[in-house]
Amino acid sequence: MVRKLGLLAAIAAMSMTSSAWACRTLVPNAAELAKYDNLAVVSIQTGSRVENPGWNQWRLTARTLHIVAGSANVQTYNFSTTQSSDGCGRTPLPTEGETWAVYSDGAAPDRVLAAFPLLVARAHDPRLATVR
Repeated sequence: MVRKLGLLAAIAAMSMTSSAWACRTLVPNAAELAKYDNLAVVSIQTGSRVENPGWNQWRLTARTLHIVAGSANVQTYNFSTTQSSDGCGRTPLPTEGETWAVYSDGAAPDRVLAAFPLLVARAHDPRLATVR
């Protein structure tokens, strides 16, 4: 009986998911994205990893390709973004030329509030439906 309980306890312990192992990804919220006045499509120029235990965080520099919404006249954006946890594995940095959507502050257009790869953002923001 004790042996069976021990085996059952071992199975239960192994079947529990540790939060450290869980993969978490940032999913855009359509209602939240709609609140941002400034939306630009940018091309990633450079990227580097930012040390943030438990998360895949990057520091990116991007050049504006075109303005989708708002009046931000920013040519280059420098911003940090966290797209997933370490539980997803070490995700690769965005490549040079990769297209992203950048949402910035109306009062401080160079301050990025949210940023996503264009393909991800397009699925959650109708303003990007025709942007290629």
